[in-house]
Amino acid sequence: ILYTTGTVTIDKDIKYVQGSLEYDSEIPQLIIAATDIVITEPVQRVDAWLIAKGKLSTCNINPPLTVNQCNRQLTMNGPVMATKLQLNRTYYDSTKKDAAEVMNLRPSSYIWAYQQVRKKGTWQTTYVTELPPRY
Repeated sequence: ILYTTGTVTIDKDIKYVQGSLEYDSEIPQLIIAATDIVITEPVQRVDAWLIAKGKLSTCNINPPLTVNQCNRQLTMNGPVMATKLQLNRTYYDSTKKDAAEVMNLRPSSYIWAYQQVRKKGTWQTTYVTELPPRY
């Protein structure tokens, strides 16, 4: 978990190691939580949870953008949460008709979160109501 009250700038691809896993506890997860998160122009893939209290920007160039700026497709694998989401990529491929930003919420995020709850989670009984037996 990477947590900061400042701005996090992602300037390189963040990729999980590919390969088979033996146990669900081996699932890699990176959580980036910051006030603002900026993903720079050359980045094409981010395998991480992105949590921004302020804004999450997919391009570090201020508008107005041209088609020659931030023109690579960006794939984000993991949950994305932000108060303000700025999707500023200008990628376009007429043969594929893909989006400029692709967000995938993979099942591994759910499995990893479930493992964390099992390790640290507790149940607390708030009240008990006795019912009469039924004959």
